[in-house]
Amino acid sequence: MTDDSLPAIPDDFSPGNRRTITDHYVAKDVMDEVVTFKFKNFTRLNAIKIRFKNVSFDHSVFDGCYFKNCVFDSCDFTGCRFTGSNFHQSSFPGSRFDYATFERIGLYTSHSASSRSAFIVSAATRTS
Repeated sequence: MTDDSLPAIPDDFSPGNRRTITDHYVAKDVMDEVVTFKFKNFTRLNAIKIRFKNVSFDHSVFDGCYFKNCVFDSCDFTGCRFTGSNFHQSSFPGSRFDYATFERIGLYTSHSASSRSAFIVSAATRTS
């Protein structure tokens, strides 16, 4: 199928505000950021031992991302979609996950299984 055979996009639609960021690495801690990380489509974003504090990820998509030993302190993940991503030994104290969805997510922590389950249950209760 070529692009010529696809139907035209109706005039009622306009380009969205979600920017795609692919194959990047977060190299330093991020604090009090309310614009830079929201409405993004992150593909294969990586971070190791990074602290995110008061960061808004509103309505972003995390696809194939890898976060190892990161701390997401008081971050906002409202409306985010997590697919095929890994949060190895990362934590989310005080973070919000209202209306977030999760598919094939790895959450491996050094904490007990009960605290890992508490995160999953907490996040799942805020998806509707």
